[in-house]
Amino acid sequence: MMVYASNQPAQFDEAVMDRIDEMVEFDLPGPHERRKMIAVYIDKYLLNPPNSWTRKVETIDIGDAEIEEVVRETEGFSGRAISKLAIAWQAAAYGTDGAIL
Repeated sequence: MMVYASNQPAQFDEAVMDRIDEMVEFDLPGPHERRKMIAVYIDKYLLNPPNSWTRKVETIDIGDAEIEEVVRETEGFSGRAISKLAIAWQAAAYGTDGAIL
């Protein structure tokens, strides 16, 4: 079994497409899924980074209202785009004295 994943399946070569027996399409994440992803990525990249060489980020005044705003603003984002956004938050915090966001 081979699994292909793409945001742009139309760019697969005709010969590749001919060998694909089934295609499953996944929609972009809705508000509920985005809220869960944002919570996971805040934990993973800001509050509890996975490596010993990464620092925890101190979050100030980030609560439910701010999370809901991010959920609204990320409509149309893929999971990968939301992950990259969280990594950008981490980088922005690392650019401050004390890793504060």
